[in-house]
Amino acid sequence: MSPLLSFIKPVSPPKAKKKKANPSQPLSRNNPPKPHNRRENIASQQKASYVITIYHHGFIANRIITMPPATQPENLDQDAAAPPVPSLPLAWRHFAGFQPYEPLLAEMQACATAIRQNAAAEAVWLLEHEAVYTGGTSAKPHDLLTPGNVPISHVGRGGQWTWHGPGQRVAYVMLDLSRRGQDVRALVHGLESWIIASLAAFGIAGQRRDGLPGIWVKNSKSDSGLHKIAAIGIRISRWVSWHGIAINLDPDLDAFDAIVPCGVHDGGVTSFADLGVSASMDDLDHVLKTQFPVFFPNP
Repeated sequence: MSPLLSFIKPVSPPKAKKKKANPSQPLSRNNPPKPHNRRENIASQQKASYVITIYHHGFIANRIITMPPATQPENLDQDAAAPPVPSLPLAWRHFAGFQPYEPLLAEMQACATAIRQNAAAEAVWLLEHEAVYTGGTSAKPHDLLTPGNVPISHVGRGGQWTWHGPGQRVAYVMLDLSRRGQDVRALVHGLESWIIASLAAFGIAGQRRDGLPGIWVKNSKSDSGLHKIAAIGIRISRWVSWHGIAINLDPDLDAFDAIVPCGVHDGGVTSFADLGVSASMDDLDHVLKTQFPVFFPNP
């Protein structure tokens, strides 16, 4: 089992000792204070030390690391630093009705580009798609079994085959990781924790499964053990995430019989309704919005 980043805490840098002024050399026109190197000053302010707690094979180890400063432009003005771009509050967007996949994919990519250019706030979109099978970068052709007349879309997200459609809540998560530590592992872990906490609000015990993506639950209706209730598929473009998660509320589970979901042969697919849990999309959305800042506070 690979090390898992679970906790990051900033550490205050040591205070620099103040140099005593030399009374024999008072400041004057002939003895002005030495100007600071603007590039070095800015770079030193952008370095940060962190304590990282790593859980690995039952052991806990703390490490202190210094993150490198953000990349500086070559033509940095020595006399005046560029003003920092303020961080806008995250924007939630809810789509009514069933959304076609391809047009929304293009709109999501445009939003991610705008976030990268500091022209838009980070965003989470909540929606249901029209029925579609999507294949990620690891999708194998032989895992697409009998799609019938359902549209098929090959996309650049991580993962393999999945189905989107009515009754499934999709949350597209577009975050600027350049403001959040540039840690993809922490992003995925945060998405998993967000889903698990949201399921717990409805009495559903979601869990991770070693070596397999998504969130799984025990289903008493099956002897095969764990069934998947939520999928995760993310793409990172220049440190901005897009795509996201899908949670099965009350979809047509037979649609998953036409594929090998996420390439996993050992395990079925389940939903709130299949587990006997009654909840509306509005109920789920409220919990998702409440739990999100717990795991992804504004940077």
